[in-house]
Amino acid sequence: MDKFCFAVRVTPNAKHETINPHYDMFGFVHLAVKVTVPPEDGKANKAVIKLLGEYFKIAKSCLSIEKGLQNRDKIISISADSRSIDRCKILLSRGI
Repeated sequence: MDKFCFAVRVTPNAKHETINPHYDMFGFVHLAVKVTVPPEDGKANKAVIKLLGEYFKIAKSCLSIEKGLQNRDKIISISADSRSIDRCKILLSRGI
């Protein structure tokens, strides 16, 4: 199993669930993830994992929050086979 990490910024209580790319000044992609649930009892974190799993077409069990459990800015890790990791990297490099 390989591991890949990337940054997200979460907005809870949004009207719609979305994933949008944002580029920093160095050209790296950071995802802006909006979820409709409130940030209570880990509900928003679970919604983020579910939404990212659906987008990347990988199991929720392959995704975890490495840093930022109680913050809007999070580091998400994907633990999966190298083929799945490569597919996720391609999607991120294209800016979703």
